[in-house]
Amino acid sequence: SMYLLTRTEDMAQRHRHIEKAEAQIKHIAHLIEILTTMTRLDSGTPLETRPLNLVELVNELVFTVRWEARHEDLTMNAEIPHVRLMIHGDAEQLQAALRRLVENAQRYTPNGGSITIALSVSVDQRQAIIEIRDTGVGISPEALPHIFERFWRADHAHTTPGFGIGLPFAQKIIAAHGGKIDIAA
Repeated sequence: SMYLLTRTEDMAQRHRHIEKAEAQIKHIAHLIEILTTMTRLDSGTPLETRPLNLVELVNELVFTVRWEARHEDLTMNAEIPHVRLMIHGDAEQLQAALRRLVENAQRYTPNGGSITIALSVSVDQRQAIIEIRDTGVGISPEALPHIFERFWRADHAHTTPGFGIGLPFAQKIIAAHGGKIDIAA
């Protein structure tokens, strides 16, 4: 895009090349941020945790996702209790992990589909459960054992965006909080 930008005089085309270059730069910066976080966690650096209300965190995620997806033909649903659900965690990292899961759902849910973000508490009241459900294509049984491998992608033709790092990143953050991710096709 940067090369093409220097080669065109058409202002509309230049603007498109600038937008594309900015998106690519943002994408690369995002990847570097994810890899830096994963490297820190791999080295055993603990997260900076503090008390936080998980209901507020998930509500904020839902608001952001709905606002960003306003041009997509997807229905975003929320099932969140109207209570305080306090945990110790790193709000920024939890938000980032949940965003990766939602982005993954968006990527594989066709137009007209829906994504639901639900928050609940386990029967014994000892665990918070966050579910992200979608009406997407699902995951093949052959792919399930690999989805948390770094840089592994089911889409070998690379027709969808991504580096194969989102799910491993989310898993690493959730594990650092003493949780786990389960995925059902």
